[in-house]
Formats: sequence, structure tokens, C-alpha cells
Amino acid sequence: MYSNSVHLGLLIVILFGGLTSIFADNVADKNHEDCTALNNKVKHLITIVENLTDRLSQYEQELKNLKNRITALEGHVAINNKQNKNTPLRGNCIAIHPNTTWQHNGIIVAGGHGAGKENHQLNQPLGLYVDDDETIYVAEWSNNRIMEWKSGATSGHVVAGGNGGGSRLDQLSSPRDVIIDKEKDSFIICDRSNKRIVQWPRHNGTNGKVIISNVHCWSLTMDDSGSLYVSDDVNSEVRRYGKGEFQVQGIVVAGGNGKGNRLDQLSSPTYIFVDHDYSVYVSDADNNRVMKWMKDAKQGIVVAGGLGKGNELTQLSNPEGIVVDQSGSVYVADMRNNRIVRWMKGATKASVISDENNQENRINQLRTPIGLSFDRHGNLYVAELGNHRVQKFNINSKGDDGLVFGGIYQLIHVASDKCLDIHGVDTNRGANVQILKNHKGKNQLWLINMNDDGTVKLINPFSRKVLDVSGGHTSDGTNVQIWIDNETNAQKWRLQSLEDGIYKLIHASSGKVLDVKNDETNVRIWSENNSTAQSWRLVPLVLSKDKCSDFNVKENWDYWGNDIDAPIANTTFAECYAKCCSDGRCHAFTWNRVDQKCFLKSSIGSGGNSYSDGIAGSHLDISNLLGVFQQPPHMETNVTYRVESNTSEWHSTGYYVAPNTLIKIDVLEQVGASGWSVRIGCHTDNLVDHETQRRPPLISLSKSLSLKRIQMSSQYGGLLFLESPDASGCSITVSLHHVILTPTYDLSNAQRAVDWRHRQRHAQGTWADIAGRHIVFNLPSRSVLNLTKTQLDAALQFWDSVILASHNLRGTKPTHRERIVADIQPSVGYMRT
Repeated sequence: MYSNSVHLGLLIVILFGGLTSIFADNVADKNHEDCTALNNKVKHLITIVENLTDRLSQYEQELKNLKNRITALEGHVAINNKQNKNTPLRGNCIAIHPNTTWQHNGIIVAGGHGAGKENHQLNQPLGLYVDDDETIYVAEWSNNRIMEWKSGATSGHVVAGGNGGGSRLDQLSSPRDVIIDKEKDSFIICDRSNKRIVQWPRHNGTNGKVIISNVHCWSLTMDDSGSLYVSDDVNSEVRRYGKGEFQVQGIVVAGGNGKGNRLDQLSSPTYIFVDHDYSVYVSDADNNRVMKWMKDAKQGIVVAGGLGKGNELTQLSNPEGIVVDQSGSVYVADMRNNRIVRWMKGATKASVISDENNQENRINQLRTPIGLSFDRHGNLYVAELGNHRVQKFNINSKGDDGLVFGGIYQLIHVASDKCLDIHGVDTNRGANVQILKNHKGKNQLWLINMNDDGTVKLINPFSRKVLDVSGGHTSDGTNVQIWIDNETNAQKWRLQSLEDGIYKLIHASSGKVLDVKNDETNVRIWSENNSTAQSWRLVPLVLSKDKCSDFNVKENWDYWGNDIDAPIANTTFAECYAKCCSDGRCHAFTWNRVDQKCFLKSSIGSGGNSYSDGIAGSHLDISNLLGVFQQPPHMETNVTYRVESNTSEWHSTGYYVAPNTLIKIDVLEQVGASGWSVRIGCHTDNLVDHETQRRPPLISLSKSLSLKRIQMSSQYGGLLFLESPDASGCSITVSLHHVILTPTYDLSNAQRAVDWRHRQRHAQGTWADIAGRHIVFNLPSRSVLNLTKTQLDAALQFWDSVILASHNLRGTKPTHRERIVADIQPSVGYMRT
């Protein structure tokens, strides 16, 4: 932008030239122009100059304002960019509570086929990097290459090196670590044996560029500002290189005082991690400890180990990979102890997350774990030097303070001690949400499910509506309601733990907090103010030992369900109430005011009926609630399932879908005819056209697999099937996400005895798939879990013979398995026995 003086100077030159030209013309031709006319022209030009000067001043002011606005916008963008990059490299973006655990059995996500150089193999993997989409990048020491493995892939492909070990720019030699510089869209690689750090294009790169030479690098990381950190195990130090300052020496930020065990020294530092505060965590391998060096510190502090080499929980043995969560807990690949350990902030000993001994499947035992990383959701990835693979350990479905996702809670407003409540027991979309005295009503219960992005969804299991911010608005005072589940940001919340069992519910899209105005009952969102009006106690639904205290009494109501014996005549309401309390079979009752009869119910149907003469009571039985498991269900992801078919048939995947859980199905490969579908639920009833409906008319859901990825959920849940087209030579391979292993047994499976004893009968799905060669039974899991292989075989062989006898009688042959759904009286509800 030109300065004012430049603009004015140019203007004066131009105008002066114009005046000179006019004057010269008039002198040369005085006979044709008198002085008066010349004077008028000069005055006119002066007026033009004055006008232009005024306009120029206006333009200069506008440009100045524009420059200020650009500067402000640049600052805003810089802040936002910093916020977008606020997850430390190899860190995660969720708060991990001390009670959180990870699955003992890992999932192999890269390699696992022995040492080798094929694309489905790894050979001594070291450092790894997990991208936002869960793509894994692995530095392969012995294969001199960097491999990329997409999420769910069965093989990887080379993205850097792979041309033999060497020092050419298209080669690597014993690479030890790899990270991604998102700003440059490139890999940064520790090319160990070449004593250099190489920058390599992420997409179609054939050569690297040396950015740092003569360095004994081991591990790399970057901070929020783009500075690069390099650990040097030979010189026992960690250096920081400013953004774009790779050709300078770098600044020592840890160690650098010779090899040793003093607090200002390191001995063979390996992997490093940098947090938000620019503190550097170092795996000090030969000292068997992890050190934390705060920004500009002259010495470090021991945060893990440091009590000599050993396998006690107070010790480490050659620590390698290291990550730190947002609470400051340190996670270490304790290589020589073949385990992953966690050291809480300030703890004096570790807890074991995974090791060689606690694997239920010996195939998954750890062997020299070395590289370590989180993904954004808190799942842990481990590169195993000895097993030539990368394993993923899924975080369990638990939140802070043991919060169970998939469990049902009451939300108690701390300031008022009242419950989050749906006004008037309304089940319609748009019904208002308020706080009300706790009466343990169905409209005060909330099922908490986790979304893919770490947010949660709160579902009232009886209205099957979701806690929603009206219109998706984000301003203070916006009303909170219930609405149908539409997968929008208006229905996403983040849980922020304040203390034991108490949370703030932060609206994900607005950042506002679930709030109640003083002395009012209406629930809204409001800017965070740290008051108790924004604090909620999450109380899990727990059955009382005295079921009478759990009765929910409703005036003018009649519960549907199975009657126990005949109605009891000549009773009072109190007597009817007491009889249900004392009868272990009774879950509900209705008392008629007019004829004073008492109707005891052994089960509760899916609803009830307005009845002016009745008073009804229901025991809040956990078996009548959707989405509740005896133990927190383990959701599996990236489950690959392949099936071949020659006819139209349902094929059990062996998995169950929990109610109101969004699952994803990726179609990996499809051969032969199209027309495949996916189905949740084994019931085929469709009562939509019936005038009188005493249960939901349609409880199963089917969806075409016409796209590469589909998402679906069912408010009732159920077994997950693939439905094949009526054609021969068909096959399909899919990847399933957010599913629960369910009990399955197949007479044609030669390994069924082992599978049933060690795996299937312990699965958490609430429906079982028990298959012979010509018949399949779908029935509640608890009815078969105590059966042995001998008993199951005998029953299935008998029913197979019945099916074959039926075909022989008709002169036909079986083309598919007959399916029987064993559920008692569907009119009293779904999945009740």
C-alpha cells in the first residue's frame, strides 16, 4: 500500500505536467487565447486538484481502516488455527478420567503377518503417527520405508523410501520416526543411519529434502507453533528448531549436559512428547525413567520410574514410546517389560494398561512394544518391534467417574435438587424440558450415548426423543426441548467433570451450558458462569432392594401386560399396592375404583391406557428399559465380515446393535449380483395397518447396501444380519462399526465347542443366533447361555431332522435355513421373556 506522500507526489507531477502543457500551448498561440481564458483554466484545474486531494484523503482513511480490519482478522484466524491444532502431536482431544480402562485384547491394525517386505507385512516397526482419520504411518527400520495403513485396511502402501537402504534422496536408511507437518503437507522423517532429517511430500512424493544434517535423531515431534523437536540419543539431548529455522543449530530444551543420571542430564533419550505448555517429556531409556522438562527449565523432574531397572510398578525397563493425556497422565511403552503403563500425574507407581500376561488371546501378547500414540478418541496404538505389527487398544465405553455410555441416568440440578424432566410426560417432539421434583418417572430418565466425535447424546428411552436445543440456535436463553433424533449438532453435548459425579453439559455447537434461571424451572442454554445453576449430578438408575419404594403410581391409568392369576376382588388401593409388593412375580398393578378389583401384572407392555376408573402402579424394573446391559457393553469397530450366498437369505453377522446406537457399515467388496441389504432385528411383524395397537407395530429395520457406507440405528436394537439377493455366486465383504458381540452357535462350525466355551457364551448381546444346518433359532441370550455343546448339538440335530422330514414329505430339498424367532407373546413388549 502506498503512503500518502507517494500518492500526493504522483498527483502533483501529473497535474504540474498538465499545467505546463497548457501554459506552453497558450504562449505559443497568444493570438488565439487571451489571458482571461488562461486564468479560468488554471482556476478550474486548481479546483480539480482540491477535489482530488479530498478524495485521496478519504481513500487513505478507508485503506487504513481496511488494513486494521485485515490485521484483526489475521489475528482471529491465527487464534482459531491455534485452537484447531490444540491437540498435541500423538495426543487426544478428550478428557480421560483416572478410572478409564482400555480393552485387554488389542486389534491388529497394521502388519501381523510375520517379518517381511510385502505390503501386508512390517519388519521391525518403530515410530508411528496416527492421523485424524485413523490412518496409521509407520517407520519401518529394517525395510527402510514409511508405510501408510488406512483405517480397516488389510495391507499398506509405501509413502516414502522403499528403494533399498541408502543415502540417495529417494532412499531412507533405518528410519526411526515419522510425523506429519500439516502446514507443509509433508512427512518429517528421522533418517537415522544417514544422520539426517528429511522432509518428504505426502502425495506422490518420490524424493525427500534434507532439512537437518549431521544429527543422531531418534524421535520427532512438533508443538502448536510449528517448532520441531528432535531427540539425540548419542549426545543425550533434545533440541528445538524454530519454524523454518532448520539450518541453524537449534536450542537445547532437555539434557545437553553430558550423559548421566542427574536431573539436568539424560542418558540415551528416545521418544519425546510436547504438551500445550511446551513442556517436553522424554523417555530417558538408559536411566529407566521419564523426565519432564518445563519450558526454559535448566533441569527436569521425574514423572515415571527412576528407581532403577525392574518390573515393579514403581519401575521401568528401557522406556520407549510416550504420550501424555490432557490431565497430565503419562503413558509409556515399557519395552523390556513388554507392557504399556500409565502414571497418573503425581503418582509414585504405575497401573498396567496392557502387557504380555493379561492378554486373553495369546496371539495378542505384547512383544517389545516401542512406538506409542493416541488417536483423537483416546484409543491407544502400539508398534511392536518383536511382533512386526501395530495393535490398537480401544478405550472402554466409560467416561469420567465411571460414567457408562449406554446406561440410564437421572440428571439432578445441583442448585435446586430437582430432576431434568419432560413437561407433562409429553412424548411429542418439541415438548418442553424443565426441572421438577424427583418422582422417578419415565420422563426423568436419560440414556447417555457417545457420538463418534466424543460428544454425547441424551435420549429419553420412553419417548425415544433426544435432548435438543430449539432450532439449533446458539444465543443465551435458547429453550431446551426434546426432538426426534436428527444427528444434528443441536443434539450434541460435551460432559465436563467438575467433581465426583457432577458435570457441566456444554452444548457442542454453541459452547453454552445447560442452565436454569434462578427461581425458575425452565431449562435453557446460557454462557458459562461457574454457578451451581449450571451443575448437574448424574445418578445412575439403581434398583432398590425394596421394590415398593420404586413404584411409580399414576392416576387414571391402566397398564397393559400379563395378568397374574384372576383379579382380586374387594380390595382397597393400599391392599392392591401391598399385594404387588409382596408377590415376587408382580411388576405392575391396576386398581379399579368402581368395582375395587386388583389386577396384578407379571410384565409391563410397551405403554398403557388412560382409564378414568383406575389407579396404576409400576415397578421401575431395569429389564423394561431400553439400552441397559448388566455390564457396560463393549462396542467393536472395524469388524470385517464376509459372506457368500447362492440364494435369498439372512446371514447372521454374530453381532448385536444396541438400541439408539448409530452403526456404520462400509462395503469393502461386492461380487456378483447387487441387492444386498442390512437388517437390525429378527422380527418380521408389521402391524401398521391394525386399528388397535398394543405394541410398536414395526420393530425391525432393513436398509439397502447400495452405497459404499451407510449409517443406521434402531430404537429397539436387535441382531445384525446381511440379507443376500436371490442369485447364485454372490459375496460381500463389509466392515462393521459400533456393534456388540452376541452369542452365536453354528452346527456347521468345526470349532464351535471352543468358540462357545471361551467366547460366544460370554458375549454381551441380548439376543442369540443358534443355527443348525437347516434351521436357525433367534431367542433371548439368557435362555441359552447355560447350555453345553452336547445339549445344543442334540437340539439342533433333532430340529434339522424335522426340517428334512418335512422336505421329504413334500418331495423338495432345503435351499436355505428356516428361521424361528422364540419370543413370548409379542403383544406384551419386545425382548421380554
